[in-house]
Amino acid sequence: MKLAAFFPYRNDARKILIPYLNQLTEVQWYALHPDYPNSIAWIIEHIARSEDEWINVIVLKGKPRLQRVLDHPQQILQAYIDIREHTDL
Repeated sequence: MKLAAFFPYRNDARKILIPYLNQLTEVQWYALHPDYPNSIAWIIEHIARSEDEWINVIVLKGKPRLQRVLDHPQQILQAYIDIREHTDL
């Protein structure tokens, strides 16, 4: 049995979040709030890169899979989706 079978709800947050992220404009992706220093783009990229680092570098002792520069919201969102799919495997 795959480890993923023990965590059936692991993607629930993404299933809810990704459709909302797809609706954001580029301005909304990079907007800042006066009470928080990071944009939505930064947060999503940080989540994707953290998962990439933990799984591929720390656990598997390999190299990160994500590109060095993610400079467009669609690239960031696709990286977020891709790294989860890779992790599930």
